[in-house]
Amino acid sequence: MPDMPVQLVCFDLGGVLVRIARNWEDACQRAGVEMPHTTAAHWERHRALMLRYETGEVDDAGYLKEAPDCVGGTVAPEQILRVFDAWLLGMYPGAPELLDELAARGVKTACLSNTNARHWDLLSQRDAYRPLRRLDFRLASHQLRVMKPDERAYRRAEEATGFWGEQVLFFDDKPENVAAARAVNWKAEVVDRADDAVPQIREFLAAHGVS
Repeated sequence: MPDMPVQLVCFDLGGVLVRIARNWEDACQRAGVEMPHTTAAHWERHRALMLRYETGEVDDAGYLKEAPDCVGGTVAPEQILRVFDAWLLGMYPGAPELLDELAARGVKTACLSNTNARHWDLLSQRDAYRPLRRLDFRLASHQLRVMKPDERAYRRAEEATGFWGEQVLFFDDKPENVAAARAVNWKAEVVDRADDAVPQIREFLAAHGVS
C-alpha cells in the first residue's frame, strides 16, 4: 500500500523555525546576567519548575516567584526576564519564505511547541516573528497542558488540526520528540539546529513529496 500523502506540515519552533540560545549559560551571557553559583540540585529544582511552567500549571507570576530560589536565590525576577527574552534569536534565514511557499501551494501548516507563556507572547507579538502567524494551527504545551514527547501532545494536535497519522509530517530538533511522533504514525524528521535549519527542512519536504 502506498504511503498516505502529507496533508499537514507541523513544525517545532525553537531549533526548527526559530533560532534559540544553546543553553541557560548562553542566554545569560547574551542578556548580560551573571547567574550565582548553582548546584545540580538547584538546576533539578528549576527543571521541575519549568515543567510546571511549560504545561500551564503555573503562570508567569508563579514562575517568577519561585525561579530565583531555584537558581540560587540572588537573581532578581527582572534579570530572569532578561534571560528569557535573550533566549529567542529570531527566525532562521529562509523560514518566512518557506512558510510563504507552503501557503501559496495550499499546504496546511502547524506548530507544536514545548514553550511557556512568556516566550509564546514574544513569538506572537514581536514583528520579527510575524511570519509565524501564517501557520494554520499554532499549538503550545502551556495551552495544551502537556509536553512532547508525551503521546497526549500529539493526540491533542491531531484533535485540534483534524489531521492524523501519516497525513502529518513533523520536524523537531530533539530525537525523542521525533521518535514519539513516529510512534503515533506521524512522518517525522530530526532537524540539526547547529546548522541552518531551512535547507534541511527543504530536503526532507522533497523526500516526502512536499515540494
